[in-house]
Amino acid sequence: MRIVIFLMSVVGVVIVAGFGFLGYEVYNRASHPERAAQEHGADEGSNAGSAISGVSLPAGATIGEIVPAGIRVVVRVVMPDGSNALYILNPATGELSRAVSEVPAP
Repeated sequence: MRIVIFLMSVVGVVIVAGFGFLGYEVYNRASHPERAAQEHGADEGSNAGSAISGVSLPAGATIGEIVPAGIRVVVRVVMPDGSNALYILNPATGELSRAVSEVPAP
């Protein structure tokens, strides 16, 4: 009888530890989605650029808007000639994912 109670206690501890581990992983992946995506290879891959420490803007260019987009940040820059450029940055890694330029119609 004592052996049965001991085995049931061990199984109970293993089940509680398993649920605790699952809860921990769910919390970590919800708090850090970019880490979870990198672990599973779901990163953008072909769109990834090199890590940057700053973006050089031409003289007279101003930052129009900064908008959060998921785990990225989109920065609209107004150039001196009136055109716009969009920079998509990953603040966690400092990567410049892509830059899109727009030229105003004549």
